[in-house]
Amino acid sequence: MKANGQEIRRCRNSIPLTQRELAVKAGLSLRCIKDSEAGRSIRPHTARKLSMALRTQPGELLMGKSNVIEEDPPFLKQLLFPDPLDNQALRMLHKAARADMSGDYDTAEKVLKDLKSDRANQMNGKAEIIVKLATVLDNAGKSKESIDELRKLVESDKWMRLPSDIYDWIRYHLALADRRLAENNPSVELKDLKEVQTKFKTIHDSTKNVRHRAACKHQLGVVSWIKSQNTLEKNVAEKERKNARNYFLKAAESWKAQGNFREGYSLRRLAELEVSEGKARRAVELLLGALEIFARHGCDKYQKEVRAKLVEFLLKAPD
Repeated sequence: MKANGQEIRRCRNSIPLTQRELAVKAGLSLRCIKDSEAGRSIRPHTARKLSMALRTQPGELLMGKSNVIEEDPPFLKQLLFPDPLDNQALRMLHKAARADMSGDYDTAEKVLKDLKSDRANQMNGKAEIIVKLATVLDNAGKSKESIDELRKLVESDKWMRLPSDIYDWIRYHLALADRRLAENNPSVELKDLKEVQTKFKTIHDSTKNVRHRAACKHQLGVVSWIKSQNTLEKNVAEKERKNARNYFLKAAESWKAQGNFREGYSLRRLAELEVSEGKARRAVELLLGALEIFARHGCDKYQKEVRAKLVEFLLKAPD
Protein backbone atom coordinates (compact mmCIF):
# COMPACT_ATOMS: atom_id res chain seq x y z
CA MET A 1 0.00 0.00 0.00
CA LYS A 2 1.35 3.40 -0.96
CA ALA A 3 1.90 5.87 1.86
CA ASN A 4 0.28 9.30 1.81
CA GLY A 5 3.60 11.06 2.21
CA GLN A 6 2.16 14.56 2.25
CA GLU A 7 -0.25 13.71 5.10
CA ILE A 8 2.46 11.93 7.11
CA ARG A 9 4.72 14.98 6.77
CA ARG A 10 1.87 17.34 7.71
CA CYS A 11 1.03 15.32 10.82
CA ARG A 12 4.69 15.13 11.83
CA ASN A 13 5.23 18.87 11.43
CA SER A 14 2.05 19.72 13.31
CA ILE A 15 3.20 17.95 16.51
CA PRO A 16 6.10 18.95 15.76
CA LEU A 17 8.68 16.15 15.32
CA THR A 18 11.78 15.71 13.21
CA GLN A 19 11.97 12.61 11.01
CA ARG A 20 14.45 11.06 13.45
CA GLU A 21 12.21 11.81 16.44
CA LEU A 22 9.23 10.23 14.65
CA ALA A 23 11.32 7.15 13.88
CA VAL A 24 12.19 6.73 17.57
CA LYS A 25 8.61 7.37 18.70
CA ALA A 26 7.12 4.91 16.20
CA GLY A 27 9.80 2.27 16.65
CA LEU A 28 10.76 2.43 12.98
CA SER A 29 13.98 3.14 11.11
CA LEU A 30 14.81 6.60 9.82
CA ARG A 31 14.89 5.15 6.29
CA CYS A 32 11.33 3.87 6.77
CA ILE A 33 10.16 7.37 7.74
CA LYS A 34 11.87 8.91 4.72
CA ASP A 35 10.38 6.29 2.40
CA SER A 36 6.92 6.86 3.88
CA GLU A 37 7.11 10.62 3.35
CA ALA A 38 8.33 10.00 -0.19
CA GLY A 39 5.07 8.15 -0.86
CA ARG A 40 6.60 4.70 -1.26
CA SER A 41 4.80 1.47 -0.37
CA ILE A 42 4.54 0.57 3.32
CA ARG A 43 3.21 -2.45 5.17
CA PRO A 44 0.00 -2.37 7.28
CA HIS A 45 1.92 -2.75 10.57
CA THR A 46 4.09 0.25 9.57
CA ALA A 47 0.96 2.33 8.94
CA ARG A 48 -0.37 1.30 12.36
CA LYS A 49 2.88 2.29 14.11
CA LEU A 50 2.94 5.63 12.31
CA SER A 51 -0.72 6.32 13.14
CA MET A 52 -0.08 5.67 16.85
CA ALA A 53 2.92 8.00 16.86
CA LEU A 54 1.12 10.69 14.87
CA ARG A 55 -2.14 10.34 16.83
CA THR A 56 -4.29 9.67 13.82
CA GLN A 57 -5.83 6.64 12.11
CA PRO A 58 -3.97 4.27 9.74
CA GLY A 59 -6.29 4.91 6.80
CA GLU A 60 -5.40 8.61 6.87
CA LEU A 61 -1.78 7.75 6.11
CA LEU A 62 -2.44 5.55 3.08
CA MET A 63 -3.28 6.67 -0.45
CA GLY A 64 -6.90 5.98 -1.37
CA LYS A 65 -7.71 4.40 1.97
CA SER A 66 -9.44 7.24 3.80
CA ASN A 67 -12.83 5.86 2.75
CA VAL A 68 -12.17 2.69 4.76
CA ILE A 69 -12.89 4.55 8.00
CA GLU A 70 -15.40 7.17 9.00
CA GLU A 71 -14.08 10.55 7.93
CA ASP A 72 -13.13 12.65 10.94
CA PRO A 73 -13.71 16.40 10.97
CA PRO A 74 -10.41 18.18 10.25
CA PHE A 75 -10.23 19.85 13.68
CA LEU A 76 -9.56 16.45 15.28
CA LYS A 77 -6.20 16.28 13.53
CA GLN A 78 -5.09 19.41 15.42
CA LEU A 79 -5.94 18.13 18.89
CA LEU A 80 -3.23 16.57 21.02
CA PHE A 81 -3.96 13.07 22.30
CA PRO A 82 -2.10 11.00 24.93
CA ASP A 83 0.70 8.75 23.77
CA PRO A 84 0.91 5.75 23.67
CA LEU A 85 -2.73 5.26 22.79
CA ASP A 86 -4.54 2.15 21.57
CA ASN A 87 -7.17 2.43 18.84
CA GLN A 88 -10.09 1.92 21.26
CA ALA A 89 -8.91 4.77 23.50
CA LEU A 90 -8.32 6.96 20.45
CA ARG A 91 -11.90 6.34 19.30
CA MET A 92 -13.18 7.27 22.76
CA LEU A 93 -11.16 10.49 22.75
CA HIS A 94 -12.49 11.32 19.29
CA LYS A 95 -16.01 10.71 20.59
CA ALA A 96 -15.39 13.07 23.51
CA ALA A 97 -13.91 15.72 21.20
CA ARG A 98 -16.87 15.48 18.83
CA ALA A 99 -19.30 15.76 21.75
CA ASP A 100 -17.43 18.77 23.14
CA MET A 101 -17.48 20.47 19.72
CA SER A 102 -21.24 19.87 19.41
CA GLY A 103 -21.91 21.24 22.90
CA ASP A 104 -22.80 17.83 24.37
CA TYR A 105 -20.61 18.36 27.42
CA ASP A 106 -22.27 15.63 29.52
CA THR A 107 -21.26 12.93 27.03
CA ALA A 108 -17.74 14.33 26.68
CA GLU A 109 -17.34 14.47 30.47
CA LYS A 110 -18.54 10.88 30.95
CA VAL A 111 -16.27 9.47 28.23
CA LEU A 112 -13.21 11.24 29.63
CA LYS A 113 -13.94 10.19 33.21
CA ASP A 114 -14.19 6.57 32.04
CA LEU A 115 -10.89 6.91 30.19
CA LYS A 116 -9.23 8.52 33.20
CA SER A 117 -10.12 5.57 35.43
CA ASP A 118 -8.81 3.12 32.81
CA ARG A 119 -5.35 4.74 32.83
CA ALA A 120 -4.61 4.68 36.54
CA ASN A 121 -1.02 3.46 36.01
CA GLN A 122 -0.11 5.57 32.97
CA MET A 123 0.86 8.95 34.40
CA ASN A 124 1.47 10.87 31.17
CA GLY A 125 -1.66 9.60 29.46
CA LYS A 126 -3.80 10.09 32.55
CA ALA A 127 -2.51 13.65 33.02
CA GLU A 128 -3.39 14.56 29.41
CA ILE A 129 -6.87 13.04 29.78
CA ILE A 130 -7.41 15.03 33.00
CA VAL A 131 -6.48 18.20 31.12
CA LYS A 132 -9.01 17.33 28.40
CA LEU A 133 -11.63 16.66 31.08
CA ALA A 134 -10.83 20.01 32.70
CA THR A 135 -11.17 21.70 29.30
CA VAL A 136 -14.64 20.17 28.79
CA LEU A 137 -15.69 21.27 32.29
CA ASP A 138 -14.43 24.77 31.55
CA ASN A 139 -16.29 24.87 28.22
CA ALA A 140 -19.44 23.78 30.07
CA GLY A 141 -19.14 26.76 32.41
CA LYS A 142 -17.77 24.68 35.28
CA SER A 143 -14.51 26.59 35.65
CA LYS A 144 -14.18 25.93 39.39
CA GLU A 145 -14.51 22.17 38.84
CA SER A 146 -11.95 22.48 36.05
CA ILE A 147 -9.51 24.18 38.42
CA ASP A 148 -10.05 21.45 41.04
CA GLU A 149 -9.14 18.74 38.50
CA LEU A 150 -6.00 20.56 37.39
CA ARG A 151 -4.76 21.49 40.86
CA LYS A 152 -4.51 17.79 41.69
CA LEU A 153 -1.79 17.61 39.05
CA VAL A 154 0.26 20.60 40.19
CA GLU A 155 -0.04 20.19 43.95
CA SER A 156 1.08 16.55 44.17
CA ASP A 157 4.77 15.59 44.07
CA LYS A 158 4.09 12.48 41.97
CA TRP A 159 3.08 14.63 38.99
CA MET A 160 6.24 16.76 39.05
CA ARG A 161 7.99 14.23 36.78
CA LEU A 162 5.63 14.94 33.87
CA PRO A 163 7.26 16.06 30.58
CA SER A 164 7.51 19.84 30.31
CA ASP A 165 5.03 20.01 27.41
CA ILE A 166 2.32 18.31 29.46
CA TYR A 167 3.11 20.37 32.56
CA ASP A 168 2.94 23.59 30.52
CA TRP A 169 -0.40 22.46 29.12
CA ILE A 170 -1.70 21.94 32.68
CA ARG A 171 -0.51 25.39 33.77
CA TYR A 172 -2.05 26.95 30.67
CA HIS A 173 -5.48 25.46 31.31
CA LEU A 174 -5.34 26.46 34.98
CA ALA A 175 -4.70 30.04 33.90
CA LEU A 176 -7.45 29.75 31.28
CA ALA A 177 -10.01 28.65 33.88
CA ASP A 178 -8.95 31.58 36.09
CA ARG A 179 -9.32 33.92 33.11
CA ARG A 180 -12.83 32.71 32.33
CA LEU A 181 -13.87 33.16 35.94
CA ALA A 182 -12.52 36.71 35.81
CA GLU A 183 -14.23 37.48 32.49
CA ASN A 184 -17.60 36.35 33.84
CA ASN A 185 -17.20 38.27 37.11
CA PRO A 186 -18.73 41.77 36.78
CA SER A 187 -16.79 42.95 39.85
CA VAL A 188 -13.42 41.49 38.88
CA GLU A 189 -10.45 43.32 40.42
CA LEU A 190 -7.40 44.51 38.52
CA LYS A 191 -5.04 42.51 40.74
CA ASP A 192 -6.82 39.28 39.76
CA LEU A 193 -6.38 40.10 36.07
CA LYS A 194 -2.71 40.91 36.62
CA GLU A 195 -2.20 37.53 38.28
CA VAL A 196 -3.77 35.74 35.31
CA GLN A 197 -1.70 37.87 32.93
CA THR A 198 1.50 36.91 34.77
CA LYS A 199 0.63 33.21 34.51
CA PHE A 200 0.21 33.38 30.73
CA LYS A 201 3.38 35.46 30.29
CA THR A 202 5.39 32.99 32.35
CA ILE A 203 4.22 30.04 30.26
CA HIS A 204 4.73 31.96 27.00
CA ASP A 205 8.28 32.95 27.86
CA SER A 206 9.32 29.53 29.18
CA THR A 207 7.86 27.13 26.60
CA LYS A 208 9.34 26.24 23.22
CA ASN A 209 6.07 24.73 22.00
CA VAL A 210 4.73 26.95 19.19
CA ARG A 211 1.14 25.90 19.91
CA HIS A 212 1.43 26.91 23.55
CA ARG A 213 3.04 30.22 22.64
CA ALA A 214 0.28 31.09 20.16
CA ALA A 215 -2.39 30.15 22.71
CA CYS A 216 -0.73 32.29 25.39
CA LYS A 217 -0.55 35.27 23.01
CA HIS A 218 -4.27 34.95 22.40
CA GLN A 219 -5.06 34.70 26.12
CA LEU A 220 -2.87 37.71 26.90
CA GLY A 221 -4.97 39.57 24.36
CA VAL A 222 -8.15 38.48 26.11
CA VAL A 223 -6.82 39.65 29.48
CA SER A 224 -5.88 43.04 28.02
CA TRP A 225 -9.34 43.28 26.44
CA ILE A 226 -11.01 42.53 29.81
CA LYS A 227 -8.77 45.10 31.53
CA SER A 228 -9.78 47.74 28.96
CA GLN A 229 -13.43 47.12 29.83
CA ASN A 230 -12.87 47.33 33.56
CA THR A 231 -11.18 50.69 33.89
CA LEU A 232 -12.62 54.18 34.00
CA GLU A 233 -9.34 55.75 32.86
CA LYS A 234 -9.55 56.52 29.14
CA ASN A 235 -5.79 56.39 28.53
CA VAL A 236 -5.48 53.02 30.27
CA ALA A 237 -8.41 51.61 28.31
CA GLU A 238 -6.89 52.73 24.99
CA LYS A 239 -3.50 51.25 25.92
CA GLU A 240 -5.05 47.89 26.86
CA ARG A 241 -7.12 47.79 23.65
CA LYS A 242 -3.95 48.40 21.66
CA ASN A 243 -2.18 45.60 23.56
CA ALA A 244 -5.13 43.29 22.97
CA ARG A 245 -5.15 44.02 19.24
CA ASN A 246 -1.40 43.30 18.94
CA TYR A 247 -1.68 40.02 20.83
CA PHE A 248 -4.67 38.85 18.76
CA LEU A 249 -2.93 39.72 15.50
CA LYS A 250 0.22 37.83 16.52
CA ALA A 251 -1.77 34.81 17.69
CA ALA A 252 -3.83 34.77 14.48
CA GLU A 253 -0.65 34.98 12.40
CA SER A 254 0.96 32.08 14.29
CA TRP A 255 -2.14 29.88 14.10
CA LYS A 256 -2.57 30.67 10.40
CA ALA A 257 1.02 29.55 9.75
CA GLN A 258 0.20 26.29 11.55
CA GLY A 259 -3.02 25.83 9.56
CA ASN A 260 -4.80 25.76 12.92
CA PHE A 261 -8.55 26.36 13.30
CA ARG A 262 -7.84 28.43 16.41
CA GLU A 263 -6.97 31.34 14.12
CA GLY A 264 -10.74 31.88 14.18
CA TYR A 265 -10.59 32.51 17.93
CA SER A 266 -8.42 35.59 17.45
CA LEU A 267 -10.46 36.87 14.50
CA ARG A 268 -13.58 36.73 16.69
CA ARG A 269 -11.88 38.75 19.40
CA LEU A 270 -10.57 41.26 16.87
CA ALA A 271 -14.16 41.63 15.66
CA GLU A 272 -15.24 42.47 19.21
CA LEU A 273 -12.55 45.16 19.34
CA GLU A 274 -13.69 46.66 16.05
CA VAL A 275 -17.35 46.80 17.00
CA SER A 276 -16.47 48.43 20.34
CA GLU A 277 -14.91 51.24 18.30
CA GLY A 278 -17.98 51.60 16.08
CA LYS A 279 -16.47 49.71 13.14
CA ALA A 280 -19.25 47.20 12.63
CA ARG A 281 -18.49 46.60 8.94
CA ARG A 282 -14.89 45.64 9.69
CA ALA A 283 -16.14 43.42 12.53
CA VAL A 284 -18.44 41.60 10.11
CA GLU A 285 -15.52 41.03 7.70
CA LEU A 286 -13.47 39.49 10.50
CA LEU A 287 -16.34 37.27 11.60
CA LEU A 288 -16.84 36.06 8.05
CA GLY A 289 -13.17 35.11 8.02
CA ALA A 290 -13.59 33.23 11.29
CA LEU A 291 -16.71 31.49 9.97
CA GLU A 292 -14.85 30.29 6.88
CA ILE A 293 -12.03 28.88 9.02
CA PHE A 294 -14.37 27.07 11.42
CA ALA A 295 -16.43 25.67 8.52
CA ARG A 296 -13.29 24.40 6.79
CA HIS A 297 -12.22 22.55 9.92
CA GLY A 298 -15.65 21.18 10.87
CA CYS A 299 -15.98 23.21 14.09
CA ASP A 300 -19.77 23.16 14.36
CA LYS A 301 -20.05 24.81 17.77
CA TYR A 302 -17.90 27.78 16.77
CA GLN A 303 -19.77 28.20 13.49
CA LYS A 304 -23.03 28.60 15.41
CA GLU A 305 -21.46 31.10 17.80
CA VAL A 306 -20.03 33.17 14.94
CA ARG A 307 -23.33 33.17 13.04
CA ALA A 308 -25.08 34.52 16.14
CA LYS A 309 -22.45 37.26 16.45
CA LEU A 310 -22.80 38.08 12.76
CA VAL A 311 -26.51 38.73 13.19
CA GLU A 312 -25.77 40.93 16.19
CA PHE A 313 -23.06 42.92 14.40
CA LEU A 314 -25.01 43.26 11.15
CA LEU A 315 -27.76 44.98 13.07
CA LYS A 316 -25.17 47.51 14.25
CA ALA A 317 -23.67 48.07 10.81
CA PRO A 318 -24.83 51.18 8.89
CA ASP A 319 -26.81 50.68 5.68
